[in-house]
Amino acid sequence: MNEDISPNVKVFESNYITSTNIHPTQNIALFVGEFEKGNINEPVLITDILQFKLAFGRATESNYNSWFQVYNYLIYPGSPKIWVCRVGANSTFASNNGNIANSPGDWGNLLTVEIYNKSEYLNSNYLKEVFNFYDYSEIKEDYLVIIKRIEQIVETFNISSVEDLNSLYINNINLEHGIYKLNSGLTVPARKEEYIEAFEIFTKEDYEIDIVISAEEYNEVTIEFVESRKDCVAFLSIPRRYVQYLLVNTSLLTTEEEELIVLKDYKLKNKLDETDYNNIKNYINSLKRSSYCFMSFGFKSQLDKFSDKRRIISSSGDLAGLKAAASSINAWSTGAGLERGRLKEYSDIPMKIPKDKSDELYKLGVNVVQNGVLMSQKMFVDEHFNVDRMHQRNIFNYLERKCEKLLRRYVFDLNELKLRGIIARELRLLLEDMMLSRGIEAGKVVVSTNNEQNIIINIYIKMINISEIVKIGLINTGVNSVNISSEIQIKGL
Repeated sequence: MNEDISPNVKVFESNYITSTNIHPTQNIALFVGEFEKGNINEPVLITDILQFKLAFGRATESNYNSWFQVYNYLIYPGSPKIWVCRVGANSTFASNNGNIANSPGDWGNLLTVEIYNKSEYLNSNYLKEVFNFYDYSEIKEDYLVIIKRIEQIVETFNISSVEDLNSLYINNINLEHGIYKLNSGLTVPARKEEYIEAFEIFTKEDYEIDIVISAEEYNEVTIEFVESRKDCVAFLSIPRRYVQYLLVNTSLLTTEEEELIVLKDYKLKNKLDETDYNNIKNYINSLKRSSYCFMSFGFKSQLDKFSDKRRIISSSGDLAGLKAAASSINAWSTGAGLERGRLKEYSDIPMKIPKDKSDELYKLGVNVVQNGVLMSQKMFVDEHFNVDRMHQRNIFNYLERKCEKLLRRYVFDLNELKLRGIIARELRLLLEDMMLSRGIEAGKVVVSTNNEQNIIINIYIKMINISEIVKIGLINTGVNSVNISSEIQIKGL
């Protein structure tokens, strides 16, 4: 039985016992940031923490907040995948006598290349201990090579020519006998231009992205990126520098430049003061608002096992990980992980945000994390925006992504009634699947045209627990291509 609830929306009775296999998200994330090693502007799909460490190195004094965003995303369940792209400027490779590190930057300055002739093996206990050949005849090649990092042996190999080189640490070798300490590796900190250049790699045609985790100092670049794609959600955080007074285990917090942050007399109150709040408010007002972004204000104290120091880390990676974990259980989860518990590896910091300040931040589209728990789930919009929740944005992103993929299949077909009927039928089946999986309560799709090129898709949906009807309008504006423009309208019942 069908029932009209509006001229544009129909309710369909469905058997909710029937199982459905709908995957609105693959939980594929993206992070662009600065790391110890790895090629510049060459994305790597990371699926576990060990792979991340091998590909991008350690957390250092200059990059630890970026490093922990990726690490913290990966510690949440749900088979997360994340594209990681190292960004930098004016990079040089550490080298010595033609032996060159395979990663730009000062990571290579920790390497030493030792090159020995095969004949030296017979009279060297050191080489016998390192290579441990059973018999001299086992040495098939002319040179024995040892790679050390901070005086620890990390790689050994037997080689005859530079063309045979296959190393995790160096990309060129001279094969001249001797011990060579690599030096002069350098990576200048990235600027806004380098971040923009890195994001331009991730086109919709080549990379399917669900979640973007922003480097805290480049939120404006991330906002422009998700606004241009319009099919993913960015997790942003207020930069740590706007909170001047943080006390960690009775020690003064230092910046990445090792400058002490002075604690004033009010430190015993452990509250966000008026100066901090005004700085945060001014920063928020400087950013473009976006319903594709989720802004948080919250930090955690986390042990950095590389340095045995406690670090203050922004919460973006954690909240993205919580959302991915929740999404893997319930595709249309209503929030950014609130129902899934506290942040992992969380240690409290003695800083409390007064309720009046928290309420003001919420009105500005900022979600506060208190005691390791997310206190609200609003997108980065002002309080008057009608559609402002994470699960609503997930539904819109999913529908737009499906529409674009569908149109790509028919990009060279004639825009005629038969084709529009096929598109309408496939989208109706999609809406029925969403109803079965409890993404929406009701839906209707209308496919039309206004010329030989454009295909106009209007989708009307009634989302669960929301009284309004949402109209999602999509227009294919390309010529023999797919270039979707979209808008969202709210209608009362």
